[in-house]
Amino acid sequence: MQIEYRRYDNTYIYFNNINGQSFKEQLKYSTISENTTLREMLIKLFNKYNLSIETYNICLRSAPTLPLSLDQPVKHLLLDDLVVTGIKKKIDYAISSFLPN
Repeated sequence: MQIEYRRYDNTYIYFNNINGQSFKEQLKYSTISENTTLREMLIKLFNKYNLSIETYNICLRSAPTLPLSLDQPVKHLLLDDLVVTGIKKKIDYAISSFLPN
C-alpha cells in the first residue's frame, strides 16, 4: 500500500533551546522518495542553521525520550512532528562517531 505523503506535509520539526533559541520548520514529506533516510531529509535543514546533525538528539514529538536512528528510511517512521533537543551526551556522541554508517 502506497502512503500518501502529501497529507504529512503539515508536520514540523521543532528545535528546542538550540543555542538559546527555539524555532520550527515545516517538513515536506511529499518531496522525498520512500527510501530517503531521515539523515538525507534533514541534512540541508541542519546546514541552513549551521548545526551538526550528529550533535543533537532527534526524536518524535510523541516519544521525546526515544532517539531516532538517522539512517532509517523515513517510510518506516510513524510520520509525526520531530523534535530536536540539546547536545547529546559526550559519551553517546563519541560512541556513535565510531559506528559504521
